[in-house]
Amino acid sequence: MSGKKTGTLRPDAAGWIALALGLCALALRLYALGAPSASFYDELTTLARSLAPTLGKVFDAARWQYPPYIDFQPPLYYLVVHAAIGLGHTDFFARLPAALSGAASVPLLYLVGRRLGGKAVGIFAAAALAVNLHHVDVSQQTRLYAFYGFASLGALWALLRALGKNDGKRRTVTAWALYGLFLAIGLYTSYLAGTWLVAGLALTLPALVRPARFPDVRSDEGDGPPAPHRRRGLILGCLLASLAALFLFWPWLAATSGMRGYLLAAAAPDRPALGAALSRVFAAFSSQYAAFTGRPELPWLLAGPALLGLVAGLCTRERRFATVAAVLWFAALFLPVWFKANATHHFQTRYVLPCLFPVLILAGMLPAALCDRLPRNLPGKALRLALPVLLGLALAAPSLPVYPFYYRRDDSRLRTLAAFLRERAAPGVALDFAGYSPPWTRFYFDTFVRWYLPGVFEPPLPEGGSDFRQCLLVEPEGETAPPPPPGAVPLGSLARVRVFRAPLINAAPLLLRPNASGQVFFQTDLQTLPKAFAQIRSSRNVRLNRKGLLPADRSASGSVTYAFAPLPGERIALTRLALDARVHGYPGIPVSGRVMVLVGPSPAKLVPYDPGALPPPGDTLYVRLILEPGPRRETVEVTRLALAAAVSGRPDPGVTPETEEKKRLAANTLVVPYEKDALYPDRRPLMTLPASQARDAGTAPVAVIGDTTYVDPAVSPDYGRLAAGKPLVLVNPGSLPIPVNVWKLGGSPQGPHLTVGDTTFQVPLTGKKIVATLAARDRGEVALNPLFTPDGYDPAMADVADRVTRLPKEPVLTCPDGKPCAVTYALVTGYPARTLRLAWFPRVFADAAGKNGVQAAYSTDGKTFQPLDALASSGTGRWEGLGVGRTVTADLGGFTGTLRLRFTLSGDAAQLWSSPETPMALSLSLDTGSLPALSLPPGRTPLRADCPEADGVVALPMPLSDSAIGAP
Repeated sequence: MSGKKTGTLRPDAAGWIALALGLCALALRLYALGAPSASFYDELTTLARSLAPTLGKVFDAARWQYPPYIDFQPPLYYLVVHAAIGLGHTDFFARLPAALSGAASVPLLYLVGRRLGGKAVGIFAAAALAVNLHHVDVSQQTRLYAFYGFASLGALWALLRALGKNDGKRRTVTAWALYGLFLAIGLYTSYLAGTWLVAGLALTLPALVRPARFPDVRSDEGDGPPAPHRRRGLILGCLLASLAALFLFWPWLAATSGMRGYLLAAAAPDRPALGAALSRVFAAFSSQYAAFTGRPELPWLLAGPALLGLVAGLCTRERRFATVAAVLWFAALFLPVWFKANATHHFQTRYVLPCLFPVLILAGMLPAALCDRLPRNLPGKALRLALPVLLGLALAAPSLPVYPFYYRRDDSRLRTLAAFLRERAAPGVALDFAGYSPPWTRFYFDTFVRWYLPGVFEPPLPEGGSDFRQCLLVEPEGETAPPPPPGAVPLGSLARVRVFRAPLINAAPLLLRPNASGQVFFQTDLQTLPKAFAQIRSSRNVRLNRKGLLPADRSASGSVTYAFAPLPGERIALTRLALDARVHGYPGIPVSGRVMVLVGPSPAKLVPYDPGALPPPGDTLYVRLILEPGPRRETVEVTRLALAAAVSGRPDPGVTPETEEKKRLAANTLVVPYEKDALYPDRRPLMTLPASQARDAGTAPVAVIGDTTYVDPAVSPDYGRLAAGKPLVLVNPGSLPIPVNVWKLGGSPQGPHLTVGDTTFQVPLTGKKIVATLAARDRGEVALNPLFTPDGYDPAMADVADRVTRLPKEPVLTCPDGKPCAVTYALVTGYPARTLRLAWFPRVFADAAGKNGVQAAYSTDGKTFQPLDALASSGTGRWEGLGVGRTVTADLGGFTGTLRLRFTLSGDAAQLWSSPETPMALSLSLDTGSLPALSLPPGRTPLRADCPEADGVVALPMPLSDSAIGAP
């Protein structure tokens, strides 16, 4: 758009080019926006703040910071992300505000560059920013920096309008008001926006000294010299706009004054040398992800054009003042951040993201000087527009080979971990976290669960009276990780954690057995996860750390309830109670948090504990602890609860402690010991074994009552295995048939038929170590997941040609002696396969000759292999790939038969990876409408399969009900 003397706006060619560049920038920033998992630390921290249930809670979460230092920033961007994820609970919507801000910065930079140096400068800067890999990356993070950069550009644009030629009092006042507004937006986004006040002053002072020479909008025809502003007007405008922004920001400063002083205590200076800091910034601006992609860092790729543009601008009379203004802009944004870097807030490139904009403006001075020498005829005018665009886009040329791979960031495979956990979720299963190891902490684990697994698992402790029987335990990997609880079964290791299935006893109310004098004593064990589950009857908003119990969300109170009951017929009375609790406040601020203890014979009759007024005896004793963080959100922690009680009366005839404990186990848990002709809805039965037999079998017991050991068949080594000559027996302990609509198969039946009782049906799925989930008369999926690890790699899993080898101690397949080689996987399906999807991880050394490469191809029923995907050498002399995942799909159109997937590796520097962190997966979506829905009759039902190979395996869920079918 160009300004007319009449004050109207009209579109011109440069404006349309800027708009097209903005759309190009939007496409690059929206591409694969939701593909990578959220990265640790920053993205999870932003999500933690933004996932608060209301805008007020978001504000409070940002206001009440607490150690360790967790994203000490004002609340505006969290509020924006909160609104965005209200549109959709996905990584795409969480990153959408950053993507839109980054794309909108492109046409805005054009306006700033045009006002400073003319059309050519604006077009060049917009084109370079549109394809700048660093800015695209920042615009694809759930972080505030792209939004922060857009606001800084808006403030500069408004300031230049206010300092430019006088277009009338109303327009000048509007420009200063916009400047103040953008300043306030920046301050509410990041405290770093305080440097904008310095930048605004740095640009206003030259306008005071030489107002008639300050840059303004130019047209090709020229509008004449701009009219100077009065110095008093400039001083008042800048001062009032800055004071208005500070006035708008003052409520936040007042609300966080105490906490800000605590968190921003003096720290030791820790700034790099000025030259090293500049080199780091320019390397990121011009060669983003160089270290990740094996390329050399290229700081001069952008620093060189900026210096040449600086010289060209200083040598051009019309742009001399604009060049000085761009240098002052860069210095005012860069130097305060560099100078204040310390041990707490290290110098990082993202803190000076707005410095990218004046650098591109300076680099655009050289193309503008070249355009000045072009003729003013029609071809010359066209070249004036095309040349800055081409030169701006050319800055991204060295990054072009990286574009297909850089969309990964610090992808920690959190989504893969979430899918792994979700597959093992079942009704009544909890999920908890044990141990603290970078980058995993309780804070980040809770955010990971809230973001990727909302509503999938029960909370870490029984919530609101909901009791459960089993827990998936996530524990960080590392030498300092605590050992898993007794009986825990390892399930997998990925995303820097180990996952265990921990059987937990949660029979409530707890059975207290008195001594000879009728006294009982109880003390909590808040350091051991299984015991904590077993002891607490119900809870609300609580979690465990290594020392005790505390609220999970410090913006609300938490509570736990213990219930104690002797045998039926006996009565229990509290005699004394002891509690160890701590409140961690902030230095110099009185604490407001507390722990309250309520006791009584029922949940409806609880009163505050008073040693001088104990509650009367009752059938059950309830003790409730309420952890109240107070208005200052202190850390309230309970480390011990101990009590003594007296039991009186006689138990009912025929009642024994063993039968009573067994009854409570059955009544209060989702996994229960089953009796003959008894079926507990939505619960899995436990197998019973003599204690000696369980020890000999090495099976972890769920519970031991008397001489009987209860074992969960889902964790038993022999559960769900069907090999040649070894039929599997399914047990329905109830008296009614149970529908079995979902089948899970593991391994290979190596035959087309399954027989369940008297029913035989076809399951035409074969392949070595495939996993399939088949829903009767619905859709299913079959997956082949080869792992190239010592525990998971089997050379016989595939037909190997040309001696493909696995690298020692590495999950990698490669070729020996530099010879081309291939590895082929095959599976057979009789169900119509709609889509093939491959997720794989190739890596090649990009040799100068370009010989290395990895190609994936597929074949149906022995036909010619068709290319599916490939990674070819680009000749850069560096390793490329580095664990970056590639995903490709192919439409099979209902194919049935044998599908083969072949990976061809050329050269000994071509590699194929598959590990728990980077798992290869070939999956087919199937139409399983022909699979019959069966029912499991009461009693014992044998299951057989055509299984000629000794290691053939068929695994099925324990079929209780549709909602209770779990993992094999």
